[in-house]
Amino acid sequence: MITVSRRAAQSNAGKHHEFADDDRPLRDPAVDRAFVALTEALQAADNDFAKMMAVRNCAEALEPLGAPDAITELTEMGHACGIQDPVAMAGIVEQGLEQARLKRSLKSAPQQGNGIRQRQEGLRGVASPPLVPATLDSAAASTFEMRGIKWFWPNRFALGKLGLICGLPDRGKGLIISYMIAKATTGGDWPCNEGNATQGKVLLLTAEDDPGDTIVPRLVAAGADCKHVEIISMVRQGENRRMFSLVSDLALLRQKIDAVGDVVLVVIDPMSAYLGVGKVDSYRAADVRGVLSPLTDLAAEKKIAIVAVMHFSKKADVSNAMLRVSDSIAFVAAARHCYVVVDDPESKRRLFVKAKNNLGPDMAALSYTIDIRPVGADPETHDAIAAPYVVWGDEHINVTATEAMQAEDTGVSRSGLRDIAKKFLADILALGPLPKTEIKEAADANLISNATLRRAKDELGVIAKKTGVKEGWTWQLPAQKLQPAD
Repeated sequence: MITVSRRAAQSNAGKHHEFADDDRPLRDPAVDRAFVALTEALQAADNDFAKMMAVRNCAEALEPLGAPDAITELTEMGHACGIQDPVAMAGIVEQGLEQARLKRSLKSAPQQGNGIRQRQEGLRGVASPPLVPATLDSAAASTFEMRGIKWFWPNRFALGKLGLICGLPDRGKGLIISYMIAKATTGGDWPCNEGNATQGKVLLLTAEDDPGDTIVPRLVAAGADCKHVEIISMVRQGENRRMFSLVSDLALLRQKIDAVGDVVLVVIDPMSAYLGVGKVDSYRAADVRGVLSPLTDLAAEKKIAIVAVMHFSKKADVSNAMLRVSDSIAFVAAARHCYVVVDDPESKRRLFVKAKNNLGPDMAALSYTIDIRPVGADPETHDAIAAPYVVWGDEHINVTATEAMQAEDTGVSRSGLRDIAKKFLADILALGPLPKTEIKEAADANLISNATLRRAKDELGVIAKKTGVKEGWTWQLPAQKLQPAD
C-alpha cells in the first residue's frame, strides 16, 4: 500500500500550509469537505479503508497544485493503490477536479482571521456532508430523434462506433489497417463496389512497429496521404515519457482529436498495448467494459470510427471467432463490428471475414493477397525501400468466420469440410429420420459448424419436418437416398 504522510504532504505543499502541533494541515472547512466527498466516493467504489486513506492523503498533499497536475497525480495514486475499475477511478478523479477548483476559489477569497487554533478547532467540528441521492437519467422514447447510421466503410465500419480486426500474427491485419488509412486520407472506392470511403484525417496509435522503417513505408505503399496521418507514440509529462493508456488518457486523446480537426478514423494497434500496465485484467468482463465504455462514448461524441487491432487467444481448439478474441468476450460485446483475418487453404489468398456486425446486413467475405512495391530510398545508403500492401480480390467469398477458421486450423478446404459434413449426415440419417437436436449434438461432437451442417443439408436435399405442435423438427434423407435396414 502507498501512503502519503502529513510530513510528506507538508513537503509537497511547500509554504502554502500552516501546521498545528499534531502535524495536521489547516484548511478551510469547505476544502476538508471536498476531501471527505472524495473519500466517500472512493469508499463507495472500492470499500477498502486502506486504499481510501492512501488516496485521501495524496489529495491532501496535492491541494496546492493546479487542476491538471492534481488530477494526473491523483489518478496515478489510485492505480498504484490497485483501483482498476476505470469507472470508479473516473468518479474519484472528478471529485479531485472539484477539490482543485474549490481550492483555487478559496485561495482568491479573503481570509477571516489568522488564528491557527481557532481554525483547527473549527475544522475538527466539521461534519461530513450528506451524499446527494442517486437518480436515474431517463427520457421517453418519443423524445429521441431517429438518425441513420453514417458509414466510414459502408455496411462494415460505422462512424461513431468501435470496430475490431482480429486474427493470428502475420495474417495482414496491419496491412488492412494501412489500406483503411489510405482510403480515409485520399477517398475512393472500397473493394468489390462496396461504396466510397469517408475522407478525413487519421490518428494512429501503434506500439509494435517502427514508424520510419515499417509504418510509413506501408502507408505510402497503400497510397495514404501521410500529411493527414498523426502517429501517436508516447505521453509526455515534463521530462518523463510513458505509454498512452486507455484507462487514464482518453482526455488527452479527445484533445488531440480536437487539435488535429476533421478526424474520421482512430486506429489502435494493438489494443492490448494500451490497457495500462497492471491496470486492467483482460480476463474480467467488468474491467474490459470499464475501459471500452468510455472509448465507445468518445467515438459517438466525435462521430469518428475507432478501429482496434486484436490478436487471437491461444485457445486453438475454439473455432468461434467471437470466443477467440483476446481473453474476454467483453471486447467483442463492446464493439459493433468485428472482422477476422485467416488463411484460405483452398488458395494462396487470405480472407477478411465478418464475425459480428450489429448495424449492417451480412456482408460476404473479402479475399486478398499481399504484394510489394517500391516506396522510396534510404537517405543514408540510397538503397531502395519496398513495402507490402493489400491487393483485394474482385469477388465476394461466401464463407462464415467459423468455416474459415476451421479450414485454417485443420488445413482442410471449405469444400472438404462440407464433404465431411455431407458424409456425416448421410451416415446418421441412413436408417431413418432423427430429431434435429440429436443431429446438432452429434455434429458438435464431430466439430462440424452450424453453417457447414446447413450447407451439407441443402446439398443433400435433406427434408425437415415438424410432426406436431409439441414435437420438434426432424430431418430425413430424400426417399431415393434412404438405405433399408438389414
